[in-house]
Amino acid sequence: MLHERPCSAACVAVLSPGLFVVWPERGTGGFVKPVSSVEVAMRFSSARVLGVVGAGMLAGLAPAGFAGVSIPFTYQGELSTAGTPANGLYDMQFRFFDALAGGAQQGSTLCVNNINVVNGLFTVQLDSGAIANDLPRYLQIDVRADVATPCTNVAGYSTLTPRTEITDAPRASFARSAQSSDFATSSGNATQLNGQPGSFYSNAGNLSAGTIPAARYGTTVVQTNTSNTITGINNFSNVGNTFFGNGSNLTGLWRTAGNAGTNAATNFVGTTDNVGFTIRANNVPAIRITPFSTDTHTIVMGSSSNSAGAFVGATIGGGGSEFPLDERNQVTGDFGTIAGGLGHTVASSGFVGGGFQNRTGSWSVATGGSSNWAFGQYSSVGGGINNRIQSPNLNPPPNSATIAGGNNNEVQGTSGAIGGGSQNIIEQASSFGTIVGGANNRVVGTNATVLGGTGNIAGGDGSVAMGSSARVRTPTDTGDADGDEGTLVFADATTGAFTSTGPNQFLIRASGGVGIGTNNPGLAPLRVVGSTSPTTWVESSATTGNAAAVLGVMTSTTPGSFSAGVRGVNNGTGGQGVGVYGSQAGNGFGVYGTATGSNGAGVYGSVNGATATGVFGGSGGINGYGVYGLASGANGWAGYFAGRATVTGAFSAASKAFRIDHPLDPANKELWHSCIESPDMMTMYNGNVVTDDAGYATIELPSYFEALNVDYKYQLTVIDSDPDSWTLAKVTQEIANNAFTIRTSKPSTKVSWQVSGVRNDAFAQKFRIVPEQDKSGEARGKLISPEAFGLPANPPPLLQ
Repeated sequence: MLHERPCSAACVAVLSPGLFVVWPERGTGGFVKPVSSVEVAMRFSSARVLGVVGAGMLAGLAPAGFAGVSIPFTYQGELSTAGTPANGLYDMQFRFFDALAGGAQQGSTLCVNNINVVNGLFTVQLDSGAIANDLPRYLQIDVRADVATPCTNVAGYSTLTPRTEITDAPRASFARSAQSSDFATSSGNATQLNGQPGSFYSNAGNLSAGTIPAARYGTTVVQTNTSNTITGINNFSNVGNTFFGNGSNLTGLWRTAGNAGTNAATNFVGTTDNVGFTIRANNVPAIRITPFSTDTHTIVMGSSSNSAGAFVGATIGGGGSEFPLDERNQVTGDFGTIAGGLGHTVASSGFVGGGFQNRTGSWSVATGGSSNWAFGQYSSVGGGINNRIQSPNLNPPPNSATIAGGNNNEVQGTSGAIGGGSQNIIEQASSFGTIVGGANNRVVGTNATVLGGTGNIAGGDGSVAMGSSARVRTPTDTGDADGDEGTLVFADATTGAFTSTGPNQFLIRASGGVGIGTNNPGLAPLRVVGSTSPTTWVESSATTGNAAAVLGVMTSTTPGSFSAGVRGVNNGTGGQGVGVYGSQAGNGFGVYGTATGSNGAGVYGSVNGATATGVFGGSGGINGYGVYGLASGANGWAGYFAGRATVTGAFSAASKAFRIDHPLDPANKELWHSCIESPDMMTMYNGNVVTDDAGYATIELPSYFEALNVDYKYQLTVIDSDPDSWTLAKVTQEIANNAFTIRTSKPSTKVSWQVSGVRNDAFAQKFRIVPEQDKSGEARGKLISPEAFGLPANPPPLLQ
């Protein structure tokens, strides 16, 4: 409790918690009027402390309504600890807040060192600069016993709670609501001022003179001087919120009616920081510009549903739709571009020119059309509908592919190209394949081409198909990785497929005929008309057997009489004319003839002259043939002589054999054997056998062996992979009952055997070959093969 006591200079009286008043000194015996006090509990030095706190402002020193005045005032209080008045030196900190609890501190912290507290009483001088007129303020005190450190050191302080509200002293309160203030320098709540009510001065329209300092303007007040800067959000209340006038005196603005004297380097519409820029129409975004670096932007125009994500340098020029369907345009990679249309999707550096629902992969182009895909990199679809470069999830992708247009065409192979048409496909196995146009064509082979038409297949590497149902076989058809490579097939409109049968073919199906030098093939599938010699020149560089530069075949099984595979007609009447002329400069045949009929003749010659030759064959080549006969029938004869036959040179054949009546069944069987060059009419038999666990093996010979042969010879060879040991083999039982037995020194040994004999059949017994014979008659003194002795060859009989 505060008690009455004399005051010097000024006294402070506590009126209520936080309310105090200071009276000037009354003579020499000032006093403090007793009022109610406030006890505040505090925690201090581990003891319970009660303090009486008074706060006040020097009445009449601060003009009413002046916020935050800085005027010192005296603060007197009483401090006790554990119910006992405190004595000694204490440090105290004083702070003003705008709320009883929490809130924000107002002004700076007031710090007082070494306050002398005597019997609980202390007095300090404080600065009231944090106290604003008409605004609530609350004083918070922190206290500690002096510890010989500056009071600014916050360690060890205890806070007195609760805070104390700063309220008006009675005379100051009366000043706030003075009845009149004709001569007051300040009176915020005066009822009358200069004879006018307070409301008169709250209406700025009643001010006829004077200048309001700029510092009194709020941030929302627009000034009229030319250097004014408008901040915050400013709304104009006139109709339409527009400026009046033409803005001719305004600078730094872009005029909707046009601008003159602009500089492209400094005058622009846009942003100067790293923030995007949007232009709206009908309050819907129409152009969106997003910066990604100092010179790279993403631009999205058209439908507000169009999207370029967060991709660098992407561009959508327009188009797109959100209603009634979601047909927006989308860029899904850096630097992708969509010029227009709707429903498009473009990957990195891809481009779509327009159309509907087109899609591209990286670095690919879909110029237009509808539902076209250019998924392979560096690929292009020019237009059309439902054209596809790369089916979904195809691996590897068909890079560098092209489809010019058409519909439902597809390229799966790298660098494939389709010029147009419908439902054409270049399969994944084909690289560099081409389809010029047409419908339902297919390319499978690498570097293969379909020139047009319908239903054609270029299945081999480097093959070509054109026309209708022209087919070059694929690797699947041939079982070889290249298919029928290098083959060209042309097929006319005749029903049915026209399919290759091998690689490197040139096939033509032309039911109307092929004309060379004429546009009228006539009845011939091929007609060649010319006036030069030769009219037709056919060359072949083949080195294989049975090759032919020209092959004529009659395929009818019932041709007319004297029909010909090849016919030569010479209408000349000279003595040296030739209907068919054949020559051969090497080891071949000048003329070669075959016949497959049972009674046919490969070459038939007939003469009636006494010394004429039915067939004359001559060859000037080192290894040529004067006459060459070929029989392809099972029982045919390449040469058959019903009479004597003489060979003056060496006799050779790919297979030399004897043919006799079978010794065991001569009426019903023939016996054939290959011939062996020997002084004897020798036969030979051989084979392989593996001995059993005891080292024995029995070899069965043909049932006719003993009937045909005598004077047997045996040869045995052991076949053994062990290089460090030897295995012996021997005959343990000679031939008997057309069999003989052998034995090896080791069991399970493989043995190669050979048995020979000398013919003992009836023909051999009668016509034994005599190795050495004397020449007789015309042959005596002449050489059979004079060229073997360096002499000229014997001339053909016709020229002798």
